[in-house]
Amino acid sequence: MQQEFNSQRIEEPIVVPDLMNGQTIAMLQTVYPLSEADFVRLNSGASKTDAAAVMIFSGVVGYVIGLGPKLETLLMGSAPVMSSAEIKTITVWGLFSLVIYGLGYLLPSERKKVMKKLSSHFEAAKSTQHNSGDRK
Repeated sequence: MQQEFNSQRIEEPIVVPDLMNGQTIAMLQTVYPLSEADFVRLNSGASKTDAAAVMIFSGVVGYVIGLGPKLETLLMGSAPVMSSAEIKTITVWGLFSLVIYGLGYLLPSERKKVMKKLSSHFEAAKSTQHNSGDRK
């Protein structure tokens, strides 16, 4: 007798006897309804604050590279040629990029929301294994 299960919630194992070796194993777990929009948000990865922090820090690195000849004298132990304003600029903008990155880490984002939903779903819907043994 053939049975079909369409649009039904299955809460106990469905035994399929003599499938391949006579053993019947069923893994049951509630399906997570992941929408395409949730997947896109989850897959996108970096947040806007991460991107802003990276852009600002890239600017700081570019500025430091531009000060290369002045840095060489500082690294070789000679009298520093860099002005205090240049050092302040590097320090302030470097710290500013760290603050923005930290805010992005602490503030909620779409990715964090979706990951939290996924995590709570799979904590509540533990998979169970049912083995009906040898059915010969």
